[in-house]
Amino acid sequence: MRTLVDIPDDKISALDALARRKSWSRAEAVRQGINRLLAAEKAADMQALDEAFGGWDHFGVDGLAYQRAIRAEWDDRPNAILPEPETR
Repeated sequence: MRTLVDIPDDKISALDALARRKSWSRAEAVRQGINRLLAAEKAADMQALDEAFGGWDHFGVDGLAYQRAIRAEWDDRPNAILPEPETR
């Protein structure tokens, strides 16, 4: 895909210098920058997920048991949409 991007002159000069050192075209330098930015963002997202994983550990409660316990109160509420099931 082709796109137009406004980049300040000082950044273009630095980009061109980097591209010359790496033997890249300016377009390749931009692609490399985009790839690195996306990889860094993905890594940051994964780090946040890793840090949040097991967030209930310090409560000393099994997460599924807690979920079942708080949802159990739903069993006693009246069902406004469906009639109560018939008992035989």
